[in-house]
Parts: sequence; structure tokens; C-alpha cells
Amino acid sequence: KAFEDKALSAQERALAREKQLFERLLAELGPAIEPLQRVASALATVDVLTDASALAEVEPEWRALAESRGNAFVSPEWFRAWLPHLGPRTQPWVLVWRGDDGALRGLIPLVASIGRRRRRLSFAGGRFGDYFHPVSAVADEDACARAAAQALRERHRDWAILTLDK
Repeated sequence: KAFEDKALSAQERALAREKQLFERLLAELGPAIEPLQRVASALATVDVLTDASALAEVEPEWRALAESRGNAFVSPEWFRAWLPHLGPRTQPWVLVWRGDDGALRGLIPLVASIGRRRRRLSFAGGRFGDYFHPVSAVADEDACARAAAQALRERHRDWAILTLDK
């Protein structure tokens, strides 16, 4: 009985010490949570989709994000409607930002037009739309834009001109 009490007491002290250490760890890591979240965002991947089948795979998530923002000019329907009118020397060039869990976090729906040996990136129907922005949750918009900018820097040999206004 005495041995059992001694063992239980030691176990209780160990659990109390573990709880104390865990709480101290949380207190020390608290200020680092936001920078760690930024690092996690940096670990997210950005892919460039250039064919219709790949775009079809992300369309439901894309549509949901566009609807959550209430902007038809960044919807997959707007994008798809413009593609046939942009000419044979234009192809999709959609930057797709995925979190480290693989979920779609945002995208930038661009097209690549080749003219005079230069590839120009722009929004599909950009001259006619009212407002274009990253297709993401409002809270993710800056991070999505940063991730897309980094991807554009990494792929700078794939394009020459970037037009993001009307």
C-alpha cells in the first residue's frame, strides 16, 4: 500500500511538472505564433495551371472563393467566357496557391498572350471588368498576393510584361 501511494504521488508530481512545463512553453511561444504562421504560408505552394483539365479540377473551390468575395470578375465563369475571345496565341496562366495541407487558399486568374516574341500576363477580360483581386478569403488576400509575387519572380523567364490594371 505504501509503495502504491508513493508511486501515485510521483505520478501526480510528474503530471504537475509536465503541465507547468507545457504552460511555460506556450507562454514563451505565444509571441512567435504569428511569425510561425507566416512561415507556414511561405511553405505553401503556388502552381501555374495552363490547361483546361487542370482548371476544371480547381473550379468548384475557385467558384466558392469568388462567390465569398461577391465578385463575378474573378469567377471561373468570367474566365472561361473570355478564353475563346482572346485568340489562339492566348492561354490560361492561373497562379494557384495551396496551403501546406493541399487545400486551395487562393488564386490569381491570369492569361498569357504571346505577341512580338514576348509573353504578356493579364486578367482575362481585364479591360472590361470593374475590379480584379486575388481570389481568396479577405484575410488571405495579402498572403495570396505575396505568394503569387514570389511565384512570378521564380518564373520570371516565362513572361515579360505583367498588366494588372485596366
